[in-house]
This record gives sequence, structure tokens and C-alpha cells, in this order.
Amino acid sequence: GVHYGTRRILEELGISCAGKTAVRLERRDYMEYDYLIAMEQYNIKNMMRILGSDPEHKVYRLLDFTDNPRDIDDPWYSGDFNLTYQEIREGCEALLRHIELTEQALNYLDKNKLLNVSMTEPIRRGLADVLYASTDGAMIRLGSDGLIMISVDTPEKGMELLSTVENIGMVVVHQEFLIEPVMKTYGKKHANICDQAVYTRKELLPVKEDTDIRLLDESYHQIVTEHYHLMDNPDYIMELIQLGVMHGIFVDNELAGFMGMHTEGSLGLLEIFPEYQRRGLGGELQKYMINFVLKKGWVPFGQVIVGNRESMGLQKKLPMELADGKDT
Repeated sequence: GVHYGTRRILEELGISCAGKTAVRLERRDYMEYDYLIAMEQYNIKNMMRILGSDPEHKVYRLLDFTDNPRDIDDPWYSGDFNLTYQEIREGCEALLRHIELTEQALNYLDKNKLLNVSMTEPIRRGLADVLYASTDGAMIRLGSDGLIMISVDTPEKGMELLSTVENIGMVVVHQEFLIEPVMKTYGKKHANICDQAVYTRKELLPVKEDTDIRLLDESYHQIVTEHYHLMDNPDYIMELIQLGVMHGIFVDNELAGFMGMHTEGSLGLLEIFPEYQRRGLGGELQKYMINFVLKKGWVPFGQVIVGNRESMGLQKKLPMELADGKDT
């Protein structure tokens, strides 16, 4: 039954306990619900024993949605049921604001699904914090490095939103009219202008039966770092390997190339070693990675730097749809 202290507080507030019961969390619940909410960190530890993992970032403490993330005070020890009620209310109100803001962001971004997929997918996968959402734009923050992504109707709105962010590092804008003012205002000296490529179908792509593609472990960290030419960040490569999103293609048991998924969810890091190029290995590897993403229930997408004809040709063969507009 309901604890007498809880019952007293709820009765004072006119909230009935009738018909309310607790049920045990089961592993299958992970596929049924968008959020699995715990009161404290100890609860999460027990939940993870049941769930095994949280690849879609569904597990939270209730107060993680507030400006002061913390455990709910346990009245079993404190005896303060009023404080516990206030904290639960605070958390529920913050969770509702989070859900409403998320829906507002998706409503705006889905008006141009292809262009904005690099924002909607991180939101849907639980990887992003929505900083702003309305009828004129949306802005999100990704990961511990604070990557900012923004999509807006006007340059004025974009610069207004960016001005509210402290210590801006990397910024991804989805409208070309923001490139110049962002670079000028924040002293950015370099911009990668990219086409957004999206696989919009649901069907898995056929991969040749004799293709040898494997998940890469930490023993391949050095060779991947040495061969990837667009980034010199060994720690980031190691993070992706540890996340289980880096895959290699092998020929005669030798690594011939690799591809992965960035922390925000985009496919990339495709590299085929020179001696194995022009054998169709890149296409087979990308088809495998598209299927890897589809099997998780996600939308496969990636960026192609403008001017990379070889990569653009590969996207069209797969086929990937290209967005109107640029991701920068």
C-alpha cells in the first residue's frame, strides 16, 4: 500500500491514491517508453542491472531536468514528506517543460526534414539539450564539448540566440546567411560547408555476402588515427571505438578501411586505404553502416564537404537524398 506519510500529503492536496500500484521494471519496458525516470542515483544503478544498457539515453533522475540536478530527498530517512513532495513537483514541472520544448523544436525542424536531420536525430536519440524552440527557429547543445547547432528563419534571430550562449566553441549553422556573421562575431577562421545526405527509406541495403566487416576494438586505435585525414583527435577516435560505432572492412584478414558514427549521430569517418581503393569497398561499408543505423530505428544521415566529388557520387549511388541548403 501507499505509505501513510505519502498518503497524508496527497490527501491534503486532494490527490487520491485509489487504484495506484507499483509494478516492477522489466527489460522490455525499454522499448515501450521514451523516458524511464528514477528518484535517485541508487535507483538508476538497480535499473541498469535490469535494462543492461541505455543506448537511447532514456534513463534519468527526475531532477536531472531541473537547473539543479540531484537526488530526490528520501523521506524514509529524513521523515520530511513535504520536502519530497516539493522536489517531485519541481521535477515533474521541469520534465513537462522539457517535453514541450522538445516537441516545439521538432515541429519547427521537421518543416525541412532533410536539412535539419542533424538536429532532429540527436533530439530523438536523447543526445541533445534543446536551448530554444519556437516558430522562428531552434537551437540545441550536444555532448560534453558543448557543440551548438542552430536553424532559424533570419540572421537576426540566429545571432540573437547565439548571444545567449556562454563560451561558444564549435557552431553548426543550417542556413548560409549565418556563416559570415558567425565567423565575424566569434572569430572563426575556417568553415566546412557541407551537403546534408539522408537515407529516407526503411529497407535495408544489400551488402555482398563475402564482405568482411567487423566492429573495431581498441587494438585498431592507432591505425585508424594514423589514416583518418580530416581530424587529428586520437581521444575522439578512442571514444567512438569505445562506444561501439567504429567498423572496419577487411580483405584477406587485413584492415582495408573503416567508417563510424559521430557522437551526434551522423555517419562519417569513411576512409579506404590507398592500396584498396577502386574496389567498391567504400560503398559496401557505407551500406553496412546505413543498415547498422536502421536496425536501431534511427535515420541514417551524414555530411559531404562541398567539392568532394567522389563522396558525393557515392551518396547518389546508394541512394541518399540531398537537402536543399547547406550544413556548415
